[in-house]
Amino acid sequence: MQGLLIGCLFVSIALFTVVFIDYLHQESKNNYIEWDVKTLTSGDYSVEFDIPKEFYDKFIEEEGPNKDPGMTMIVHFRNWISSQMEFRLT
Repeated sequence: MQGLLIGCLFVSIALFTVVFIDYLHQESKNNYIEWDVKTLTSGDYSVEFDIPKEFYDKFIEEEGPNKDPGMTMIVHFRNWISSQMEFRLT
């Protein structure tokens, strides 16, 4: 009878330990997600790359005449490069 009681006690402790460790694991995952959301910056979703002078000069030659009259060249370039990136990535 004592062996059965001791066996049940150890099984109960083992099950409690497994459930408690799983609870701590899930709690730490939730805390990490909450921390990640709180520390989100625009840099997490930004792309930065170098543009050689030759590339920009070629853009001015080919796409410069297509810009709207009231728009600066740099704004036209920004819109053009964004649309090209979106087109090629989709």
